[in-house]
Amino acid sequence: MQQKMITEKKRFQSARWLYVFLGLVIMMMLGTVYSWSVFRLPVEELYNVGAAQSGLPYMTALLFYSLFMFLTGRFFKTWGPRSTILVGSLLVSIGWILSAFAPNIQVLTVTYGVISGAGVGIAYGAPLAVVTR
Repeated sequence: MQQKMITEKKRFQSARWLYVFLGLVIMMMLGTVYSWSVFRLPVEELYNVGAAQSGLPYMTALLFYSLFMFLTGRFFKTWGPRSTILVGSLLVSIGWILSAFAPNIQVLTVTYGVISGAGVGIAYGAPLAVVTR
């Protein structure tokens, strides 16, 4: 019985580093929201808008990111980290895919800002909570 407990403890400790690595990868993927400066000038040219309007999708993404991170924290224990990350990742993916087909800056603001921003906010706290445990 005690040998089984020791084996389980060793397996858990080796899995801990896997969670740290996976959390790092997830955070890098979710950090793509900060890459907006790379897209800003092409967005201005594509939609024929100025600097203020081209920043709307990014500002909206940060707004929804912070709002949904706050809201998701209340439900994290109920949903669990796997479901939380899955829902957030799906929203980020859907938002990025729809952003590729946005015909104007307003639709891009909804797809990139609202949908992707909400997804990042939902998924961002889960790796932090798991790794700190």
